Amino acid sequence: MKHLFIINPAAGSRDRTAKYSEQIHTICHERDLDYEIKVSQAPGNCRELARAAAETGEEYRIYACGGDGTLNEVVSGVAGYDNVAVTVFS
Repeated sequence: MKHLFIINPAAGSRDRTAKYSEQIHTICHERDLDYEIKVSQAPGNCRELARAAAETGEEYRIYACGGDGTLNEVVSGVAGYDNVAVTVFS
């Protein structure tokens, strides 16, 4: 299984990209996980990033790193794909 962390730097009151990235690298290296971090560049980009992963057909766990809007975009991007599970990282 692949793990994709989608960070939304516009979520909340400040950009947590550096903090999230550090935590993700530490946790994933300890567990020897196949992971990737992507940072949203614009509104709607979380949806696009999630959809692109889902469309590969590979088994993914996607972590929405942001607020409820980030989660909404990720979930709507993978709706209908049974090869993807979505969760929240905060």
